[in-house]
Amino acid sequence: MKISKRLVVAAAACLGLTATAAIAQTSMIILYDTVYYSDATHTVEVGRNYGVCYGGMGNPIWAGSSQYTDGQTTSFYANVRVGRCTANGPELE
Repeated sequence: MKISKRLVVAAAACLGLTATAAIAQTSMIILYDTVYYSDATHTVEVGRNYGVCYGGMGNPIWAGSSQYTDGQTTSFYANVRVGRCTANGPELE
């Protein structure tokens, strides 16, 4: 059975796009810490919940946060980018 050149090119393009999307997805998982402040001015940090990378080793990679917070939590907080999650573990900035 003869396979057409168009079919081969289309299949190769699909595989290339899928691989590129998978690489981009796993390399672009941003890691954040949640920083808690004493008031709305966000000048005095009173607590922090650290970002954690999950997955890898053939599993999907995703970012979450720690179960525990250092210091105290308040209603005044910001998510601060601290790095990214990769297949090789976290890369901190």
